[in-house]
Amino acid sequence: MSYRYKGILRIITAVMILCAVPCEGLIPGLLDEAKVYAASASSDTDQNSMIASDDEKAPATSVGSEDMIPIYAQDVNEGSYDMEVESSSSMFRIVACKLNVTSSGMSADITLGGTGYLKLYMGTGLQAVEADESEYSLYNEGADGAYTYTVPVEALNKPLECSGFSKKKEKWYDHQICFLADTLPEGALKVALKPVTLSLKDGRYKADVTLTGGSGKAAIESPTELNVSEGAGILTVTWSSPNYDYMIVRGVRYEPVNTTGNSVFEIPLWNIDEPMTVIADTTAMSTPHEIEYDITVTYNGVRRDNGGMIAGILIIIAIIAVAIIVTYTDSRKKKQDVKDAVNAESTADAENAADVKDKADAAAKADER
Repeated sequence: MSYRYKGILRIITAVMILCAVPCEGLIPGLLDEAKVYAASASSDTDQNSMIASDDEKAPATSVGSEDMIPIYAQDVNEGSYDMEVESSSSMFRIVACKLNVTSSGMSADITLGGTGYLKLYMGTGLQAVEADESEYSLYNEGADGAYTYTVPVEALNKPLECSGFSKKKEKWYDHQICFLADTLPEGALKVALKPVTLSLKDGRYKADVTLTGGSGKAAIESPTELNVSEGAGILTVTWSSPNYDYMIVRGVRYEPVNTTGNSVFEIPLWNIDEPMTVIADTTAMSTPHEIEYDITVTYNGVRRDNGGMIAGILIIIAIIAVAIIVTYTDSRKKKQDVKDAVNAESTADAENAADVKDKADAAAKADER
């Protein structure tokens, strides 16, 4: 008998044995599990059918840029501001936006260029299908017929998922949008969008720094090193403890630059003469804690690193001294060579003169004879 038929026979035998054993409740249980599985599979199929595939969507473009630093509600003054929003899809064009900032967070009234979407959800289509109806943003139709939606805003200068439910297709279409912080009016932001530009020549400086925040027990070394290149400053932060394992500055995480001793970090200088808010994670407690601090660098407290300047001057002096010694030694050698040459010449002349005299004396004696 072939291997295949033996396998079939074993399966039939096993089924017959199971049927012979009392198994009250077994069959109903299996049926219930089958129903749950079928319902789940049907639900997944229904969900997928409600989400537009890539083939159904317009080509997507990237939004924002890699050098953008996210701006959160605490970084913006309370109020309402007109601003621009970038979209990844030409079919999801945002023609107007008003950002609303309160103590509880940020939201935006965005107006689309078309009327094809019944509702929006700040997330992916899959998340929208699973979300509660109360989380959807429904449209308000203006006097001009345009659709405006009020959506929550996690951050500016950060690509955010935004899915729209198509009125015609009855499917969720995924998009990415980015609220552009540099389009806000002057005075809206509490923080700078880019690190401060220093009017200092490239090089190493010493800077006076102060630290506030936390429990008041931590401290950082002052003065500290400030390296300047093309107007950008990199500040060295040396903590009074080895227990800081990372720092976060404007949403970017920085690791220590040393492995032994107190924790040392190199971070971009965002502000001058104003507090720069940072987060430092300490492992000194039973569980790691992120603690917020303010670091302030004063412009009047920045000066050239004289240690490096003095070292450079000493090197130049040493080079000049060596050059003088070499020149002096070479000059003395040349003088001695000239003197030796003169002496040699004088000796040779004397010897020639004596030889001539001897020959003359010998000739005179010969004449006398």
